[in-house]
Amino acid sequence: MKIFLTGASGLLGNALANAFLTQDWEVHVTTHQRAARIGGLQVHPLDLTDTASLRNLISTLQPEAIVN
Repeated sequence: MKIFLTGASGLLGNALANAFLTQDWEVHVTTHQRAARIGGLQVHPLDLTDTASLRNLISTLQPEAIVN
C-alpha cells in the first residue's frame, strides 16, 4: 500500500510511520521544519500551506491513503 502521511516528525506521526513500515507499505511523508528520522521513508520537503504544491505532490504520488 502507498500511504501519504503528514506530521511524521511528531510523536503520533512517527509511531504511525514506523507501524506502516513494518507492514512493508510505501510511506511518503512531508516535512517543513525538520526531516523525519526513520529509515525507509520517502521524505518530501513541503509547506502544507502551499496548496498548489500539496495538490501536485498528491497527484504525482497517487497514494491509496492519506493520514493527516
